Amino acid sequence: MARPAEFDVYEGDEYSMASRKSELEKYLDETRIVRKTELDILNYWKINGQRYPTVARMARDILSIPLSTVASESAFSYGVVSLINIEAP
Repeated sequence: MARPAEFDVYEGDEYSMASRKSELEKYLDETRIVRKTELDILNYWKINGQRYPTVARMARDILSIPLSTVASESAFSYGVVSLINIEAP
């Protein structure tokens, strides 16, 4: 039985490594969407969630964080004012 050529072994190893890409690596390797197009991010993940279920769950977790309309600086300064009023005799 003949031994495979060194290149054939290398090529086989490279092919098997490429097929073991993680879901995130496959997602990041995709062609980027042109930034000038209108993108409905929720609809995007609704459509692509089956191809990338783990990445879709991460996106859902991040996109579900409620945004605050109060500037963080004003929220913190209000807390300081409240504490000063509580401590005052």
